[in-house]
Amino acid sequence: MVAALQNRREHVAIGGSGIVGISCALALIQNGYRVTLIDRDEPAAGCSFGNAGMTWCPWVVPLARAGIARKLPGMLLRPDSPLTIRPSYWYQGLGWMRRALKEVKPDRVAASSTALADLIGASIESTKAMVDVANSHDLIRHDGWIEVYRNKSSFEADADERAIQNQHNVAGTSIGPREIRELAPAISEEFQYGIWNEAVSNTRDPGALARRFFDAFIERGGEYVKTEIHSIAFGADGTPVFITDRAPIAADKAVIALGAWSASLVEQLDGKVPLAAERGYHSVCPTPEVDLGRPVVFKESGFVATPMNSGLRLAGMDEFASLRAPANPKIVHRIRKLAKHNIPGLNTDRATEWMGARPALPDSLPVISTSVSSDRVIYAFGHHHLGLTCGPATGDIVRSLVSKEKPAIDITPFRVQRLWSV
Repeated sequence: MVAALQNRREHVAIGGSGIVGISCALALIQNGYRVTLIDRDEPAAGCSFGNAGMTWCPWVVPLARAGIARKLPGMLLRPDSPLTIRPSYWYQGLGWMRRALKEVKPDRVAASSTALADLIGASIESTKAMVDVANSHDLIRHDGWIEVYRNKSSFEADADERAIQNQHNVAGTSIGPREIRELAPAISEEFQYGIWNEAVSNTRDPGALARRFFDAFIERGGEYVKTEIHSIAFGADGTPVFITDRAPIAADKAVIALGAWSASLVEQLDGKVPLAAERGYHSVCPTPEVDLGRPVVFKESGFVATPMNSGLRLAGMDEFASLRAPANPKIVHRIRKLAKHNIPGLNTDRATEWMGARPALPDSLPVISTSVSSDRVIYAFGHHHLGLTCGPATGDIVRSLVSKEKPAIDITPFRVQRLWSV
């Protein structure tokens, strides 16, 4: 009781009300802290709303690895590639990719995959605990997923990915055409090779799940301020202060969890970080007229089809562009064209479209650490495709850092300093 009252007198301000920021806020307020959550947008907007919905998946494999490096030139030149760079962003995009190619050495891939496996592993219990607190079991499904390929060469090209997953005991089971038809009868018979992973869990409404977490935070006395953060400063006593469109917001500790928009604040404090806006797209078909039954990852096409409460969500593609560049409608139209081919009978009438900026770092690891210049500022950004999956575990780690306790996993690989050591 004394510790809880002591914590209640300490104020933590969190910049960012996506799933990572909300998870940090909920973890902290449960531990007795007074918490203010700050964002220019509504809670659970952006990628926290628009993702493919995986609350646990086996993506322990970093983007930068030898197999991807070999494919990269062809991917950038293919007109139908799932990876594109906006022409106006070529210089920055290629610079980021050159930095990422430094991560393909076997020892670096092994280190990054181990760190991801630790974080994803921790997310199982962290997510379960937050789902319990937010009474959101109705939004969670445990249907597994399948990853499908048309031909053997494509399947074998991802052998390195499966080998890494095997090392961390998260790999699925290889299946053939008959099992694919049984698990997802609505997809095309072209798909001959697949991986079935029954451990995968997902939500039928990512935005609603994040909002349930947010509501649980508010119910416990949390404060939400809708305003844009422009910079961070410090009081005479070292107290961090967010400078916003409204009044400055000071607190005992500050957390920067602004996703792809985190870089400018980090630069003010510690220096530039290679944080890119890797934009993803989705289209939701409200009356799909097909039932996949579970998420299906179309590996060659670069998107995931997930059954949602709102319809069938087709989510994926990777476009490197500036943060404020408008969406490219050609990309989301390509997703629907591919989906209609991959899922015969799919009805795309009245389909909606969305684009959001994933925060991507070259080694595929988020930053979860204290600032170099002030231990009163904590970073929690750069979760790439894993914000929903790893948000709750990140919240628990941030709570430990605020409380100056030892986190449940080794967070050395997630320190911001690593980004300047290559």
